[in-house]
Amino acid sequence: TVDSTNEVAKRLIQAGLIQRHAWILADAQTAGKGTQGRQWQSPPGAGLYLSVAHVHPFEWLSDQASLSTSRI
Repeated sequence: TVDSTNEVAKRLIQAGLIQRHAWILADAQTAGKGTQGRQWQSPPGAGLYLSVAHVHPFEWLSDQASLSTSRI
């Protein structure tokens, strides 16, 4: 049980514990989040709750952007 798989992902990224990809799974959430700020009901045993975290290596992204603009 976690507060929110999204919040766990944010904390792990901020702490530098996710370098590329991670899947955060929980059997229950106490403060799950839905779309448009809606609360998400996540009772124990009713489902599997998941967030996928992907950290972009911004250096690579900026290199690709530079290559793209230089070819135009």
